[in-house]
Amino acid sequence: MIGSSQKGDVVLSIPVAEKFQQVEVTLANLDKETIDPRQMWSVVSQIKGQSAKVDVYPDGRSVVWIRGLPLNLKVIEEGAARPETNPVTNIVDKAFAQYYWAMIWRGDKARGAI
Repeated sequence: MIGSSQKGDVVLSIPVAEKFQQVEVTLANLDKETIDPRQMWSVVSQIKGQSAKVDVYPDGRSVVWIRGLPLNLKVIEEGAARPETNPVTNIVDKAFAQYYWAMIWRGDKARGAI
């Protein structure tokens, strides 16, 4: 994870052969019209340099996982974007449900910060 772009995508550095390549990914379940690139940069800078797992879906959008928590949700919680009000797909339903169920079962104090 290295940053975010002017349009609010997340910029990742991924290993390709013996080099690293920068790739921009669009986060799923965010209303693109509400993304604030400056706030997005602020959220992403908090986790800059950390390893991430990325689930990429057929429509090109992604869920980025940092320490088992979806960055997509953190972006919404921090006010860098609003969630889609009527998502075309349910590609992140599982991620958000899994996150909130973990909070319920372990309690909010176990949530931890991304």
